[in-house]
Amino acid sequence: MLAAWRYIVADFLRDYNIDLEKELATLSWRKFLVLLSGLNPYGALAAHYDAELKRQNAEPAADAETQRQQAADVWSALKLL
Repeated sequence: MLAAWRYIVADFLRDYNIDLEKELATLSWRKFLVLLSGLNPYGALAAHYDAELKRQNAEPAADAETQRQQAADVWSALKLL
């Protein structure tokens, strides 16, 4: 998930003119999550996950337990943001 951070930083700067590296300490968790959920659906973060999804779909399908674990990993990582 840390790889996605650079896309989040880029999208916040472009969409909200907020430099997260400077303003993250003063931004409430609630406001950060609200802004995160409102990022442009065509921004860097969305493009990153779209490319990742396409890459995963090109690979052979994993068994159901592996897919469940991968989904749980993604949601856990998003909750940590």
